[in-house]
Amino acid sequence: ILSGQGNWTLQVLDQAGAVVKTFAGSGSLVTQAWSGEDESGSKVSNGIYTLRLTATDSTGAQTMAPLVGRVVVATDGPTAIINLPQANTVLRGGDVVPVFGTAADANNFVSYRVEYGAGAVPTYWYVITSPYDVTTPVVDARLATWNTASLTDSTYTLRLTARDATHPPATALVTVKLMTILNVLLSRQYFSPNGDGLADTTTLTATLTLPADWTLTFRDAGGAVVRTFSGSGTSVNQVWDGNNASGAVVPEGTYTYTLEAVDPISGVAAIPKTGTVTVDL
Repeated sequence: ILSGQGNWTLQVLDQAGAVVKTFAGSGSLVTQAWSGEDESGSKVSNGIYTLRLTATDSTGAQTMAPLVGRVVVATDGPTAIINLPQANTVLRGGDVVPVFGTAADANNFVSYRVEYGAGAVPTYWYVITSPYDVTTPVVDARLATWNTASLTDSTYTLRLTARDATHPPATALVTVKLMTILNVLLSRQYFSPNGDGLADTTTLTATLTLPADWTLTFRDAGGAVVRTFSGSGTSVNQVWDGNNASGAVVPEGTYTYTLEAVDPISGVAAIPKTGTVTVDL
């Protein structure tokens, strides 16, 4: 309903933003049916379409702000689309990842489910929707939330399955990668770099789920950097002999280390790992 008499235009746009159908009329009441056809009369493909209504008053002097909505075309059964995360995206391992997309049907929608599994072709799937099967359709919005905190592989696949009452299920798959630092270990929590040949060094080891550029930084109790190491690859194996950047042995005390890693292609950084080591001369 318009606030007064006017001329209105209703456009139907596909997911790329292209106009597939336009309707026009006048008056204060807009009632328009769309049968899912484009301007040539051909049926449009299944998917999400945007409805955009604009209007001007009868003199053409005033234009209302557009009204925008969405509609799902699903002539062959349910629609399953994962928009985010996108395929082959590198994500930070340990984050809680929202999964956005569409699970809907024009008629007889039953439910949808989102699952994940390890690898590009998982052998086992873990459900992340709550409840197990969601009975409310979703159009271009959040489908589920994926907690990656306990995951240790580099590659995972998300699977969305949408069901209706009369057609086979529709499925969407998206494979992503996780950038994570794992298995951080010090060979010695206490070491004595005094040159006597006993416990003079400590070694930090770790594994990375993806090839990355890594940096290991040691700081004193005041937060000042005393030594920094760097490297690249999928593993870290770094010896610290207790010397600072100038080659002098650091004073006794407890030092904090921070291990950071960055995927050089995407620029995604893993959640840093920190800990302490004690120098006891």
